[in-house]
Amino acid sequence: MIYFKRFVNHLVIIPALLLASCGYVSDKPVQNIDVYKTDELQTCKIDVSKLGEIFTADQKEQIRCLQENFVQFTKYVRAKHPGSITEAELGIFVKKFFTDQSDAIVKGLSLIFQLNMILLKDEADRISHSKISPLFELLVQVNQEAVILTNIIKMMDDETHQKDFWFLREKFNESTARFAKSAVGVIENAPGMEQKLNMRTFIRDMSKKIGDHEIDNETIDAFIYLKKVLVGGDEEILTTSELKEVITKLPRIMGLVFDVYYCKAENFRSKAEEVKFYLEATRNVYHSIKFEQVDFELMNSKQLVSLAEKILKNYDVESFKPSIEALKQRFIGGKKDSVTLKDLQTVMEMVHDFLEKLYFNHVTYDDRSNKIILGRDVPLFEKDIPYKVLPGYDMFPNKVRLAQLFSSFTDTAINFRYFRDYTTGSAIYDTKILRNKDGFNEVNLAKWASWKLLKAYGHLDAKGEMQLSMDEFSKFLLDAKPLLEEFKLWSPNFTTFSRNAVLLADLFQQNSNGDQLININEATEYIGMLLTAVEVSGKFNKTLINSCDPGINSDDPVFDADCFNNNFYEVILSKLGYEKSFPRLDTYFKTVSKEESLDYLKGVEGFARDNNAPGVPVGRRDATLILGAMINIESTFIRFDKNSDNIIDYDELSVAFLTYKASIISLAGLKPEQEKYAKGIFLYMASKMEIPKTGTWMSDAKFGTFNSCVQSTTCRKLFMDEVQAKRLNIGKLLYYMVNQAPSAVAVKK
Repeated sequence: MIYFKRFVNHLVIIPALLLASCGYVSDKPVQNIDVYKTDELQTCKIDVSKLGEIFTADQKEQIRCLQENFVQFTKYVRAKHPGSITEAELGIFVKKFFTDQSDAIVKGLSLIFQLNMILLKDEADRISHSKISPLFELLVQVNQEAVILTNIIKMMDDETHQKDFWFLREKFNESTARFAKSAVGVIENAPGMEQKLNMRTFIRDMSKKIGDHEIDNETIDAFIYLKKVLVGGDEEILTTSELKEVITKLPRIMGLVFDVYYCKAENFRSKAEEVKFYLEATRNVYHSIKFEQVDFELMNSKQLVSLAEKILKNYDVESFKPSIEALKQRFIGGKKDSVTLKDLQTVMEMVHDFLEKLYFNHVTYDDRSNKIILGRDVPLFEKDIPYKVLPGYDMFPNKVRLAQLFSSFTDTAINFRYFRDYTTGSAIYDTKILRNKDGFNEVNLAKWASWKLLKAYGHLDAKGEMQLSMDEFSKFLLDAKPLLEEFKLWSPNFTTFSRNAVLLADLFQQNSNGDQLININEATEYIGMLLTAVEVSGKFNKTLINSCDPGINSDDPVFDADCFNNNFYEVILSKLGYEKSFPRLDTYFKTVSKEESLDYLKGVEGFARDNNAPGVPVGRRDATLILGAMINIESTFIRFDKNSDNIIDYDELSVAFLTYKASIISLAGLKPEQEKYAKGIFLYMASKMEIPKTGTWMSDAKFGTFNSCVQSTTCRKLFMDEVQAKRLNIGKLLYYMVNQAPSAVAVKK
């Protein structure tokens, strides 16, 4: 902006100095062989100091006076080309009459002539007499709008005027629109052939001639790429028609800059209004970019890392460059070490899709009747949420898109039951379904992110649904490894962690279907669990510091395992008040012995922690994984413990088996003719909390007796202990599912 101001100041001051010193506003005309003598003097006087205030004060009269004198001046110059004045002729004149300032003035003149060339389609080294008036008319418009814009910016820089944002924004946009209309009119009305300007040369010259220092090549490249992104064409060449297109888009671009810089959340009456604002801004950015051109590279991965380093100043961005490249190629496409215009288009479309979903959700949830429906603490069905056109849906003129958004909204209402409350950071893990708008939107957006993950790494199954296998999830983790390591999220036991995550998602959630793959609903629920675990464990660690030694760094605490375990339930449920978020866990803790609750916690730690060896302290990551696994087990009880007695009985286990069947068959290595034993194995593992110590299931006498009796209702009721599972049992089941390789408990071949 500072270069633009200086440029315009030079545009008016240089001719003013020139004219004032020539005698055309003085008492005597200049006598020289290169100019004609004249007694015709001008009636107005140029005040150079006022023209220097073109951005801050209305100088229309002075610009008109300058125009009048400039026209008069051209009449008396001995011109090589009649009807025009060349840069060389003005240069000779300046050098003769401005000995001390001639070099600086001549430098400025070249920029004025180049601007005249590209705007008014003049020759590069001359200004036609007929082009003088349009040029000065545009200068008047620049002055008028510059004063308005400068005052608006000055007001917005004052926090007291934040309340006037919308009014000032409207005035700002009106001003830029007027300038653009005027400038485009000048270009359209100017006769002549289209001209070209070398941007690199022009910008470099401008920085040398009117700046305090030379602009570096990196900055110049940014201007060149911006031009190409906006209007296409040759990289370094700006044509008259391209300049017209740039100016046409200028109001939209300047408005976006104004919005980004000055807009604040307090300017909106509702969240829906704020999201709509950014959705419209995204659409404006998208339509400002010329995507209909041959694809070209915007930056390479090295430049992308350099940009990221300026944002993530506290991280070694270079170390996770491999992750940036791998994830970019998977999620966006194209070459891993390059970002092209097409990649930018893909990113813009992703952002647009995200904001459309968010805005639609806000508008739909805010509807009064929908709020009542979603406020019910029971499962909902498709018939419960009828479609109706709402105010705000006019943002979606495409009816197919509108139907997609509504379908996604109803799917969230019908198929999900855990919605995080931003006050506590947790959902309510109970029989009742307590929906809230923030949590509802988060689930819908987690579903959006899950779809992107499955699309990037997953595959289509026989039904045409996106799925993610354990191997595919492992590929994602390996691609993200450098990034996860930098943020201290990488597991040293990679294989176990990967298997753990897939099994938790596929077996121990409300939406789990047990097909040994992760679908979009399973991934979505898993993300919600992780967000809750991260939020709650963060608060837990900060509070536990008051009871346990955090080690040498309280910002990254590590706790003695015994102290961690002895304080776990009290801190989570009582001190932090999460008994309301986990009412069933709270009831369990208060009704069982301390020994059982500790055994349950230790059992969870056995499969959740990266390293559960004796003496290894519990770190921040461990706390998150432990809590996450507990949340999964809570989901399992809510799903299958229909009578809410904190025990999953035989009938409830039988229903649960349908979900666990495929994994049990895989774990036990059962042949097709042996799959009839799968239910017995599941019931045995769940109720007895053990697997055969040696050999196989088929050769284990204890299992054989159990399996024979459990198949008979009479035998089971008369001769067997209750076949049931508490949390400790489910925790142990999960332990075996995660830690036992299929071959360890397989049937003999």
